[in-house]
Amino acid sequence: GRYVYVTLRNMTAPVRFQSFRLVESTYPVVPAGSFHCSDPAMNRIYEISQRTLKLCMEDTFTDCPLYEQTLWVGDARSESLFAMSSFGAYDLVRRCIRLAGQSLERFPLVGCQVPSGWSSIIPIWSFMWGISVQEYCYETGDLAFGREVWPMVCKNLEGARSMIDPETGLLRTLAWNLFDWSKTSTERPILLYNTFFLIAALDAAAKLGDALGETEKAGHCRKVRNNLD
Repeated sequence: GRYVYVTLRNMTAPVRFQSFRLVESTYPVVPAGSFHCSDPAMNRIYEISQRTLKLCMEDTFTDCPLYEQTLWVGDARSESLFAMSSFGAYDLVRRCIRLAGQSLERFPLVGCQVPSGWSSIIPIWSFMWGISVQEYCYETGDLAFGREVWPMVCKNLEGARSMIDPETGLLRTLAWNLFDWSKTSTERPILLYNTFFLIAALDAAAKLGDALGETEKAGHCRKVRNNLD
């Protein structure tokens, strides 16, 4: 740390520090990718980004190394993309996908943070989870893992399909309809970007279904997707 804040409470005598050290614990990454260009600022940005990601890699991807230290599913999808190309951390990506998918035992859509006693869903992040499955399989060619989590992908989308409003044809839900930290009123049951991300998740599932030989289910995904246009 650049700065360290030490608090001593209820002391009745002077304190002497015999030693002081900081033990850094992160996921054991091995640099697999690199970036270099003629712009030193861009090179430095890459180094800082890579370092930041490393600090957010523990037994799962976490949102930050200090405050919450939580596997937020939306954060994990973005971290996964960089971790695969930068560190080849495919095992950590698989672990996070599995943990998030297991939340479907409790919720109609993948939960927004896992494991957790907090019952909350952010639809966009549920759909980003589905997209991340296809991205991982496309990157690695690991179709065995794709088959393992394919039932979860389908269950997540079936949960979403049950939330499609028959009048508007759009996703309707009173979940936490967050889209980053914009000033959008997330209490509205129908927000257009939820449907946009659902379409992207259906596209991803259809591509994954094709790769897995799940032709019928892939076709079903495309049918639902086309009805949302």
